[in-house]
Amino acid sequence: MDGPAFVHRDGTGRLPDVLSVRRLATNHFCGYGWWCWVIPLSGGETSIGVVYHKDLFDLPGQGSREERYRAFVTSQDGLRELLAEATMEEGDFMAYAHLPYRSSRYADRGWALLGDAAAFLDPLYSPGLDHVSISIYATARIVARDLSGGLDDADLEEHNRNFERSYDRWLEALYLGKYEILGDAELVACAYLFDTALYYLGVVTPIYKDVESLANPPFGIGKPQATLAYRVMRAFNRRLRRLARWRRHAGTYGRRNVGHGFRTKVFALGGRAAILPLLHGLAIWLRLEAEQVLDRLRHGRCDVSEPVPAAASPSATGR
Repeated sequence: MDGPAFVHRDGTGRLPDVLSVRRLATNHFCGYGWWCWVIPLSGGETSIGVVYHKDLFDLPGQGSREERYRAFVTSQDGLRELLAEATMEEGDFMAYAHLPYRSSRYADRGWALLGDAAAFLDPLYSPGLDHVSISIYATARIVARDLSGGLDDADLEEHNRNFERSYDRWLEALYLGKYEILGDAELVACAYLFDTALYYLGVVTPIYKDVESLANPPFGIGKPQATLAYRVMRAFNRRLRRLARWRRHAGTYGRRNVGHGFRTKVFALGGRAAILPLLHGLAIWLRLEAEQVLDRLRHGRCDVSEPVPAAASPSATGR
């Protein structure tokens, strides 16, 4: 799993020294309609789970879900090597049929919901702790206003409306259709760079500049800039999904997966630190668009009108 590029100087001068190994980070393995997390735990144990969209993928084979899970993770390249000497702890297996949910209200007189008690999106980008932090800070402001006697019903309605709007937009801008691209390394790299760079630009950096921004859930506030950011990310996500469908129909989906790799500078606070990875992602996208034009000249038009899931419905299986 680890190599020279991950444990010391990469020799090109483009990246800083890496003082840890990839084994100590969360690793993702991806395929069409699914991805798998590999998370090291204390005591030498490792959590491995498969998340998949039920409209696109199901665990193959026969037997119970646990038996199919075990057979699947030990049959995948990379995972098979990683698990060669591993044993699965009996009884330590759970499966969930549906992950996304949202409460219709986040707070009212005398009560409030925080973090996963209020909503859960999708584990792909690990948004849980961010949602916890934002919902706690926003709710603390509501409580403080209530204790001072200055809370009215309009404040509660705005709080609920902002978080409801944030959830719906975040789901649509980042996750609807995302599982269609996960089997193509180039599309995944493009989406990762674009999504993460804009998250650092639009969410992380503003919070560090002004902690009060922590009370504003992503895309949630009723301001033009939030609406514009949501629409840009939604349009880009939809375009990548159409490229994925085209590549599947044309037989070019995942054609560069073997041996594919890319490096980018670490995401950091500030405009330039996030803009460089953003430009990298846009450069990949433009190349893929140019390749699609050439492919269409060779193959003609393809039907890319596959049904779009009405809502993201990933399932999770693992230990």
